[in-house]
Amino acid sequence: MITIPTVLVLGAGASKPFGFPLGAELKNEVCELLSDKVGRLNEFKKVAACILPDLASRAAVLREALAFSGLASVDSFLEHRVEFLDIGKAAIAYTLIKYEGEGRLFPSRERDWYRYLFQRIWTNFDDFGENELAVVNFNYDRSLEHYLFKALSNSSGRRPLEVAAKLREIPIVHVYGSLGRLPWQEGDQPSRAYDPSTTESALRAAVDNLSIIHEGSSRENLISAQSLLEKAEQIIFLGFGYHPLNLERLGFQQVTEGKAAHRILGTAYGLKRAEVTMIKTMAHSRLTLVEPELDCLGFLREHAEWPWT
Repeated sequence: MITIPTVLVLGAGASKPFGFPLGAELKNEVCELLSDKVGRLNEFKKVAACILPDLASRAAVLREALAFSGLASVDSFLEHRVEFLDIGKAAIAYTLIKYEGEGRLFPSRERDWYRYLFQRIWTNFDDFGENELAVVNFNYDRSLEHYLFKALSNSSGRRPLEVAAKLREIPIVHVYGSLGRLPWQEGDQPSRAYDPSTTESALRAAVDNLSIIHEGSSRENLISAQSLLEKAEQIIFLGFGYHPLNLERLGFQQVTEGKAAHRILGTAYGLKRAEVTMIKTMAHSRLTLVEPELDCLGFLREHAEWPWT
């Protein structure tokens, strides 16, 4: 059980071990989709026709603009080319949905930090919600909450309604939305199962829940994320890109004021020394970045503080 109030802040690198693409990889896949290199454009057109009747005439224009933009991700491109926002979000959702297969989560992967986390928070079903854990997720995918639901269901043998109620005691906030509400989660939006099928209803549910970085997150999600950080004694960034706008929207400088005695640290996987220095300066030296060779699992094993209880 985790007894130190801890918030995990997740970026794209946190989902990478479970098959989801990083920003540059997602950009390449969207460009391939729109150019029909893998023969999926006609399928995309059929599925998206309900929300994008003019997709056929715009796909090639978006592909060329995105491919030659010089920007690293679809999100950063759409931040400046808002005329492509609708088709861009649909292409992101269509591309990511196909990765929602349980085979990518179970059996456990070699660098499976989800399993490692679950083993730290598993105690017994009745006390599971007593874990001092919350998650602020900047990703669209829902792999972590689905993993926790399946793992808790099968380790406890409890009914889905009981498991869902227990998991609600561990807050997971998607700052920029997600690929849709899972069937066991509460909410007003239509739900969709954790499934790689890209149907018309699945795409619509996903698109309706996405928010590109410059659009801003919903006020409720942002306030929830800030509140979780303010209460935390340990803030851990995993697979995070440290985009200045994301840190600003989190209110990083404000919520970390007076937390000098608390632990605020994060992965630096793949970053160079100069990049680490720049990020620390941007974070006003409140953020400790550790060995750049450590991925999420290695980082948690080496640096997270959550005593066995």
